[in-house]
Amino acid sequence: MDRKRVVSLTLLFLLLMQIFTVPLAATPVSAAAKSGLQKANGKICYYDAKGRKVRNTWKTVQKNRYYFGKDGAAYKGYKKVGADRYYFDSDCRMVKDKTVKIKGKKYYFLKNGKAAKTAVRLSNKKVWKVTAGGRLLKDITADAKIGKNFDTFIQKAGKPKKSQTTPSCNGPGRDGIYTYDNFQIYTYEESGVRKIIDLGDWI
Repeated sequence: MDRKRVVSLTLLFLLLMQIFTVPLAATPVSAAAKSGLQKANGKICYYDAKGRKVRNTWKTVQKNRYYFGKDGAAYKGYKKVGADRYYFDSDCRMVKDKTVKIKGKKYYFLKNGKAAKTAVRLSNKKVWKVTAGGRLLKDITADAKIGKNFDTFIQKAGKPKKSQTTPSCNGPGRDGIYTYDNFQIYTYEESGVRKIIDLGDWI
């Protein structure tokens, strides 16, 4: 092969290399899309599989519940979602089955995270009257004891969420089951008088 042909082939090879390598090197490499729980600028957000920030929705991440508002940021503190109140800790995790102090007042949040709306029974077996937003108002344990008048208890605690009565198998009266936010009260009624006969387990 003569010298001119070698030079020509070399130049052709170099030209082809430039054509195929320069555009590849010049093509910018896009950053990987965000996905899952992300923290930035002091806020926690959640991105779906396509890198889109979720808004106005609940998400469960590693057994922790979060709510993301209209701006995509996770809620923190005492917040309303729909018709219910919740409390989210400093890491934006929903608290549940727990008493929380908010501005010096104690609030109770149920196993589903919602603020209590009726009387509640705490882990120490104390029974409390609460506001509709979950604030503990008064210890009414003394009125929830076996043998106490249930109508007196209702005056202190407020009405139960659900009630059910059936003819009693223990006498001529009626048995009752009254459901509050996280416990039940069992009663026996005879001659128009309802007495508390037991407090059910936590529900």
